[in-house]
Amino acid sequence: MGQKPIKTRRSVHVFKQVKANIVVIGVRKSGMSSIMDKVIPSTICDSSSTGNASATLTPCKGVNLITWGIGFGNHRPPLWKYHVKNADGLILIVDSGNQRTLVTMKNEMNEILDEKVVTARELPVIVLANKSDLTSARSAADIADALKLYEHSITWNVQCCSAVTGEGLMDGFRKLMELIRMRKLVPDKPSPTKEQHIGSATL
Repeated sequence: MGQKPIKTRRSVHVFKQVKANIVVIGVRKSGMSSIMDKVIPSTICDSSSTGNASATLTPCKGVNLITWGIGFGNHRPPLWKYHVKNADGLILIVDSGNQRTLVTMKNEMNEILDEKVVTARELPVIVLANKSDLTSARSAADIADALKLYEHSITWNVQCCSAVTGEGLMDGFRKLMELIRMRKLVPDKPSPTKEQHIGSATL
């Protein structure tokens, strides 16, 4: 059987909610390309995506998606601090059944969060745990624990998903857009402490 497509109108609705800059970071072999192709079809996004020093910018209905891959020889782009500083939210993509991708992403998160740009601005973080349809997939709670999300003063959510079936993908993007919208409504809201962080794991 073929892949189950995501209806274009669902993508349009999600990306029209609010204008935002979203940084998408995927560990190599986690399925990031398949996810992005599924979520942002060319029919609703600017076909003139631009790449610069391993980062790609894709304008999409008022939302700018800045993507790059890490791990297995891929490195963070030189302008990553600029991208994160100007971001309204982060999406992290991992293979839910591959421990190596989880370790790579945990190390990447630690370095980014050490810059205090994310925590200081209370940027929401959504983890897309891809390949959740496989028997080797770990639960959302296990992934949150592996990434040590509870240790950071951020608002986060782990969304299990599948780039093959499309299940859970738009749910993850929709949650991020809603968090961004709420944050823009209350821009001066103080950042949560580690004891007050907001997090959830979604099957």
